[in-house]
Amino acid sequence: MDLFPTVCEVAGLKDLPELDGRSFYKSMLNAGNEHSNRTLFWMRKEGGNYGGGTYYAARKGFYKILQQDPKDSFHYFDLKSDPFEQREILKKDAIFWELEKALKAHQDDISLPGCHPG
Repeated sequence: MDLFPTVCEVAGLKDLPELDGRSFYKSMLNAGNEHSNRTLFWMRKEGGNYGGGTYYAARKGFYKILQQDPKDSFHYFDLKSDPFEQREILKKDAIFWELEKALKAHQDDISLPGCHPG
């Protein structure tokens, strides 16, 4: 979603229609992280040996929650101190609850008729 606006910015294109994605060109140049407070969502649907399971994640800043199975609870990580998600944060704080609420709302949004994940 962010790739198209990034390519457009690199190419110098202006006056684009409103897009859901945002350019990450400046971040690539280490010129700032202007989207650090933006909440990002991921959904991955597995097939084959994985039985069609759907995995969800949400990230805001350095904090990430992950749900590996719809029946599973959310796992919580601080990617600044643990970039490989080896140590789950056990104490649920305000950031966790904000991410959980946002991810559940996102899951509801993409499950509406006529909506497609992505």
